Amino acid sequence: MAKENVVAVANKYFGDNYVVGYRIDAQHELPQIEKPQIDPIEMDPTRQSAFAVSVMAMPVTEIEPVFIKTERDYQIVDYYPGVKLYHSENPVNDLFTLTFSFEVGKLHHQKLGAAALLLDKSGTSQFTSAELKKEWYKLGSDFNLSV
Repeated sequence: MAKENVVAVANKYFGDNYVVGYRIDAQHELPQIEKPQIDPIEMDPTRQSAFAVSVMAMPVTEIEPVFIKTERDYQIVDYYPGVKLYHSENPVNDLFTLTFSFEVGKLHHQKLGAAALLLDKSGTSQFTSAELKKEWYKLGSDFNLSV
């Protein structure tokens, strides 16, 4: 193939709306900058501020770790063959989290990642995506999907 053939094809298919860029492989010369003098900070480790002294004087109660145990802190229920329900009460308020976990993801089905992104942008027959998010918010709820 000759250079003339390449130029002829380029002229035929690449008109005025194309850009050409050239790469030059050369070492860039960096300007020399003097290293500034940095004076060390003199610190006296025996000195403390009044605030630090007041914080250090606060009483501290030792915290013992509390380990969770099945049946005492949460229950596992065989809800359906192959489906386990992990449940625990919320002693603080009436809020809850509901999580569905499937042992499949985008490594198994590559389109699931796109489906999760699409679901976030989707609405219903009655609400747009933004309106649906407002309705969830009115209920004090949130809905999300991760793959």
